[in-house]
Amino acid sequence: MRRRCGVFDKTANRFVAVIADNFGGMRMFSSPGWEADRLTWTSEVQSSKGKETQHFLFEKKSPHVYVVTYEVSRVEGQWKAVDTLTCSQK
Repeated sequence: MRRRCGVFDKTANRFVAVIADNFGGMRMFSSPGWEADRLTWTSEVQSSKGKETQHFLFEKKSPHVYVVTYEVSRVEGQWKAVDTLTCSQK
């Protein structure tokens, strides 16, 4: 079975995906696709704390290693890393 990470929106020229979290929340993310060795999924949400931008960065470090980082920004251009995961093939 083939699984898709998202679907391509031809009108917006971007990939779109919905992510469900373990707290019962659902968020929509979009991505222009791979740019060099980086894939970025971004979502903007309005919360009680104001506008918040979130993204997941997938970075290819080598043919057998990539890093996934989740970051949040409440101020334009100022990102705070929340979680990072390094994946490697043995």
